[in-house]
Formats: sequence, structure tokens, C-alpha cells
Amino acid sequence: MVGLKEKILGQIHSGTLKPGDRLPAERDLADRYAMSRALVRKALEELEREGYISRAVGRGTFVSEARTSFSQAALLDIDQLSPGEVTRARLLFEPQFTGLAAINATRPDLLKMKDCVERSEAANSVPEFDYWDGAFHLAIADATRNNFIRLICNHVQQVRTYTEWGQLKFVSVTPERRAVYEQDHRAILDALMSRDSEKARRASEAHLKHVIEFLFAG
Repeated sequence: MVGLKEKILGQIHSGTLKPGDRLPAERDLADRYAMSRALVRKALEELEREGYISRAVGRGTFVSEARTSFSQAALLDIDQLSPGEVTRARLLFEPQFTGLAAINATRPDLLKMKDCVERSEAANSVPEFDYWDGAFHLAIADATRNNFIRLICNHVQQVRTYTEWGQLKFVSVTPERRAVYEQDHRAILDALMSRDSEKARRASEAHLKHVIEFLFAG
């Protein structure tokens, strides 16, 4: 099971949802996926902000044309990527831009990160925890003020919905491992709030090493 945003992205990239297709209403999505309407609304807001859907009052929510075509081309070979490749690549670059975020983040950026961490800690299920986990890492990327980093991180989040990643991810997140991830997130957040670039870099590196360890430990 994956988050609503990832489910919709998966349908868009696979061609199940095509440009111009209308999405179900918020209430119907909430009922279908047993989620709160607030969480559904949050997912749709992110998809709209990233250009995948458009919403019009009184008409509904529709799959966008331009971004969908771009995404399908950009992710054409996504089924060739393995979780190991992606996670180890993250270890190479994510700690560096986390350090940059400690320098460039605004107060609203930091509050958004804090909100993501708190919501992930309060999550009642692994899919909900995973959603806010991903939102936290995207918020860090946004705080770098670097559009290329944002683009790469958006694609990283999308990759997590493909191949064997989804099943591997949810099997690997035991209560004990989730507690470690939550501690890692707090360490990263504390470093960012302190504007300590090197500490943020080290905390991010430690977190990703835990991800690699747990993801493939079985």
C-alpha cells in the first residue's frame, strides 16, 4: 500500500490516467482509500502545485496535459531502476543539499519541516508515516532554493512507487525501525533549526545509512 499521491502518480505515469481525465471527488477518494479528507486534500494540493493536475471550482479535478507528457518521457525507463540504486544515489547527494538547506531555509520552510516530522510521528499507519516521511524530505529540497534539486527529489519520490520498491518499503518498516527513522528525522530537523550545515549533513547521512541497512535487511 502506498500513499494517495503516489497512487495517482503511478496511474498517470502508467497511462491509466490520461491527460484530461477527471479524478474522483475528494470524498470518493477518501472513502476508496480509507483516508481522511484532509490527507486527500493535501495530496491533491501537492499534485496541483507540481503541475500534474488542475482543479476548477464547480468542474472538478483533471489530469494536466503538459506535465504528464514530460513525466512519462522523463520516467520512461523507471522500471529499470532498483531501490538499491536509488537509495545509494541519495546517499551521495542528499546529505550535501541538506547542509545547503540549513543555510537557505526560511522560517516558514523550517515550520513546514517540523509539521511533517510531527505528522509522521503521529501517523497511525505505515502508508501515512511514509507519506509524511517523503513530504519531509521534499520540504528539505524545497528549502535549498535550487530548482534542479527540487526536480531530482520529486523524481526520487516518484521512483518509490515503482518496481519492487513499494512492497520492500512497507515490509521493512517495523515499529522498531520506524522509531529509528523518527529519531533520525528529529536529528536532521534539530540541525536545520540550529542552522548547523555540517551537523545537518551528518544527520542526513546517518539516516540514509539506516534506510539502506533496514531496506535490505529483510
